Amino acid sequence: MNQCRIKHHDCQKVKYICLDKKCNHEKKIGCADCFLEFHVPNDLVSHHRKLISEFEAELKEKIENLSTISIQPIHNNSEQVDQEFDTCMNNLIQKLTDYKDQIKEEIRNEKIDFVTYVNDFNQKVEQKIDLQNTQISQLSTNEINKSISFYQNSNNIVLDLRKDLSDLEIHKKKLNLKKQKAVQKLRNTFEQIMKELDDHSKNSNNNSNNNNSNNNNNNNNNNNNNNNNNNNNNNNNNNNNNNNSNNNISCTPEKQIYPSQLSNTTQSTPTKNVVDVARSKKQRKGKN
Repeated sequence: MNQCRIKHHDCQKVKYICLDKKCNHEKKIGCADCFLEFHVPNDLVSHHRKLISEFEAELKEKIENLSTISIQPIHNNSEQVDQEFDTCMNNLIQKLTDYKDQIKEEIRNEKIDFVTYVNDFNQKVEQKIDLQNTQISQLSTNEINKSISFYQNSNNIVLDLRKDLSDLEIHKKKLNLKKQKAVQKLRNTFEQIMKELDDHSKNSNNNSNNNNSNNNNNNNNNNNNNNNNNNNNNNNNNNNNNNNSNNNISCTPEKQIYPSQLSNTTQSTPTKNVVDVARSKKQRKGKN
């Protein structure tokens, strides 16, 4: 549509587009007479309009500017996740293995020391017993003297040995307690890792639920906005129809839109013609 189809607009070129937010006229493009007649009869200076060619160029520029605003989507690279997970698992297993070997080494060294203490104690007891022979007649003088000494000091020897035995039992309990603590520390470390994983899973599920809820809310808001926009569009269309029905302008505007020429754009209306005819008839009657 290059030329205006309204008869009294002299087939002017359609070259303007209405961008005025306050203008309710339904047809947004037209010739110069269209704008003088339908868009700006009361407010020519402040009316917002552009040449269609300018509007198209600026619209294209705005679309190009908008097209530059983009972001690349996240690629679902599961292989990278597998690699990272395998690396973490290998590191974790290695750390736990090293920790286990460290505990075993400490226990083994302390056990060796304890076994040495036990062997020394048992050897000491056996020596005390081997020295004694109840058949006095078969002993030498030196052996008899030792038997007499043992007889006289046996209570103290037993007390000393029992004390050494008690110390060894206490040492044994400490070793067992230390082993239990080491195993418990290993178990606590593993439980802490499991707790971190469980918390991470719960947070992921909560975030997923929140995202779904937000998406639903956004969809509902978008639907409400669309409904409101549709209602507003319907109201605007009704207002445009009412305004178009009320705009019954019979004047013929000029071909250019300039404020200085606005006063010269109005032709005689049918009402003015009727008044002129009435005055002419009255004058003729007076002469007669």
